[in-house]
Amino acid sequence: MIPVRINNCNTFKLKCQEYQNFVASNDFSNLVCPICDTKGDFTRNTSYVRNLIYIEDESFDDIEYNSNLNSIDTKLKITVIRCNSCGKYHALLPTFILPYHIYSAYFIMISLQAKLIKNLNMNKLLESLGISHKLFYYWNRIFLNYIPSSSTVLDTADNSPPNILKLIIFNFENFLSNFYEQFKIIFFLNYDNHKFY
Repeated sequence: MIPVRINNCNTFKLKCQEYQNFVASNDFSNLVCPICDTKGDFTRNTSYVRNLIYIEDESFDDIEYNSNLNSIDTKLKITVIRCNSCGKYHALLPTFILPYHIYSAYFIMISLQAKLIKNLNMNKLLESLGISHKLFYYWNRIFLNYIPSSSTVLDTADNSPPNILKLIIFNFENFLSNFYEQFKIIFFLNYDNHKFY
């Protein structure tokens, strides 16, 4: 997997359009193969359809959690490229998609924001988001295990979960890109399978 940075767009549709524009350009000159470190030597190969659940207005501004946040289930076409140097195949994942998660990165961060920063009632939060306790605590556990590496990327000494989350949310796309550049893995993978600190 190679992350494709998407500039801060407030709606999911704009993010998808920017991703599709990048793929259509066939300009992979700035991408680096995570296997052999070759830069820009890729051939477009195939694609697959990915299911995704997102919230239409995926900005982190004051979201009201007292009603259903209108999560939407959709499909997104993901492009796969082949490294001409090592022959390996890589999915081009836009940064708003986390590998092995059906929920968008913003959906997950908005969920964590509601509890860790806004300290909302858990039952109200879960009802509003339409997710289970088990899923929320799974996300929370992954996030807490990413705090040491996240604080390194953010260059902060305050490792409190609310502070780290605030800093991540402040410049989300930059954080995701910087995290990948520093650790060569995508933020928020299940920490049990990806030890790196």
